[in-house]
Amino acid sequence: MVSQEGLYTTPAESLQSIDRALLDLLDKAKRASDLIAGLRESNTRLLEHIKTLEKTIEDFQQQLHHKDKEIEELKQRGSVMNTLDASDGVFLLTAEEREALEKKITDLLQKLHTHLA
Repeated sequence: MVSQEGLYTTPAESLQSIDRALLDLLDKAKRASDLIAGLRESNTRLLEHIKTLEKTIEDFQQQLHHKDKEIEELKQRGSVMNTLDASDGVFLLTAEEREALEKKITDLLQKLHTHLA
């Protein structure tokens, strides 16, 4: 058969066309297979990373729970210390108050020393 303006093809041309289409399909299937394998590897890595992050979150939650307990204990100790007064023999002073008290005591001791001398 003679080809007239692409209307007719010979059996050899038809086989070549089918071969090209099959090779093209095979190439596309190979690329899709490679892409799927890559995505599976990526998925596996991401799942492992998720497990690591979940473990980290769990560790941080435990640390936070421990710190919350410590804060509660310190608050309770602080409230107990605030209820104590001078009659209990306990004085709680800030650094500035302590300095001022030491200065007053030193001044009084100097005055006492000068009067006794």
